[in-house]
Amino acid sequence: MKRRFVSVALAVMLMLGCFSVAQAGGEIAPPELDQALEELGYQRDHIEMLSREEKQALVKSGKLSERELDEYLDEAGYPEELVVILDYAQKVDIYLNQATYSSHHVEYQHLTDGKDEEYGIRSWNNFTHWFSVHKLSSPSGQHRYMIYYNWRWNYAPNITLTDKFGMSWSNHQGWWIENNSWRMNYTAVGQNNTHFYYWNNFSDMIATGVGWSFNIRSSINGDPIVGHRGWGRITIRVNHGGTGGSSRTELAGNYFHKLFGTDSPLVFEGSGQWPSVNIQASWRYDRPSMLMDRWTWFHSD
Repeated sequence: MKRRFVSVALAVMLMLGCFSVAQAGGEIAPPELDQALEELGYQRDHIEMLSREEKQALVKSGKLSERELDEYLDEAGYPEELVVILDYAQKVDIYLNQATYSSHHVEYQHLTDGKDEEYGIRSWNNFTHWFSVHKLSSPSGQHRYMIYYNWRWNYAPNITLTDKFGMSWSNHQGWWIENNSWRMNYTAVGQNNTHFYYWNNFSDMIATGVGWSFNIRSSINGDPIVGHRGWGRITIRVNHGGTGGSSRTELAGNYFHKLFGTDSPLVFEGSGQWPSVNIQASWRYDRPSMLMDRWTWFHSD
């Protein structure tokens, strides 16, 4: 398909940094690139998180339609049930990185706060979270995987303070985090279909886990919020040794809704077979059940 061949060319140019759209000194993209992306409809906070090469790639591509991105995802092996729940910005990210599908896992759970618990609403599955694992190009002898933890909360919480979410992975195979690969998004949706977006590339991080915090919204310019969603992304690498065998890496992720008190740090554990994501002073937070997943990868290029 034509778009597929164009995207391969984009990947090569991304690696070489050889676009002629605009010249930039050092790592800072010129204002012309940012302006061009705004004119294409990209949000300023999103633009500020992108590398110079990513900005150049998007300007070179023009505004990518959701249909074009879905066609790429289909060719890269992504199942329809995952394609329909990924955000547009994630699809752009997957396309720019020329990722291919590895695995995903979705769970439907429940999360409320305040007095709603007294009315026995626990059976209502209003909270969904999922992992998706994406294979990236890598040098010989290594593997690179981009991991997303997504969540979606169809609820208007009574308490709106600073919420947190994060993910962790088992590290007995020697994974390490790729520099500057972490970013997050939070989106609030109003009753009248208004939207609030928050982007950030700062995080709480250790060798086996990464997490983010944000101020959850109750309204957008007076429009009551009826739903929330977000995601965090990280890229990790491992040396595979070339033995030809296979290994499995486990993942854990969770969301923490603050009820009262001061902020608490996330706690990551990745030394055992199954990792975990918890939070100190956990009585100050409501949360769904921890999301657990694993994927298989091979010790060969």
